[in-house]
Order: sequence, then structure tokens, then C-alpha cells
Amino acid sequence: MKLLIIILVYLLLDSILCKLLKVKRKSIFGRYEHLDVKYASTEKYLFYACLGFMVINLFFDIVNSPFTIMWLFFSILWLYRGYQEWKFNKENKVYVLSWFSSIVFGAIAFLTLVGIT
Repeated sequence: MKLLIIILVYLLLDSILCKLLKVKRKSIFGRYEHLDVKYASTEKYLFYACLGFMVINLFFDIVNSPFTIMWLFFSILWLYRGYQEWKFNKENKVYVLSWFSSIVFGAIAFLTLVGIT
């Protein structure tokens, strides 16, 4: 229940930030279009590393909850995408939304690691 509230507050703040920054986002769940081929391949390797860590976690039980790994992956992914957007398209302030998402997902990862959510 707490996680649902956090996600709903995130979606509300994200839409408010979109209006304040005058940024038009295609869709929250839409396909992301990379601005450079190098970043697209690096993002694939990041996904494979996360998947590999989840498999290793099945055998060695490093982290209590696999959801922690998932939220941490989302946090790193959005941080990486924000850097890409900042590097190639500074005029459009979409990178601020990506970094905001990264902070929220990192906080959710921490809360699941601690056991609050």
C-alpha cells in the first residue's frame, strides 16, 4: 500500500514538473528513443548486468527482495537516460524529469532494502 502511494505521488509530481518546465512527454510507458547508438547498446548491457545479478541473487541471496534490484536498475537507467538527454538536448528539459525519476526509484530501492515498503 505504501509503495502504491509513493508511485501515485510520483506520477502527480511528474505531471506537475512537466507543466512547470513546459515539457511535453510522449508517454510514461512509451518506447524510449535513444539519441545515440552507443547509449542504446550500453543500456542493453546495463539490462543484462541487472538480469545477471538477479540470477546470482537467486542462488546466493545477496539482497532480501528481488524488487530492490529492480528499483535500483530503474534508478540507474533513468539516471543514465537523463545524462544522455542532458548531453544531447539541453534546450529541452526532459533530463530534469529523468533525474527526478531516478531519485524516486532510488528512494524506493532504499525503502525496499530497509523493509519499509
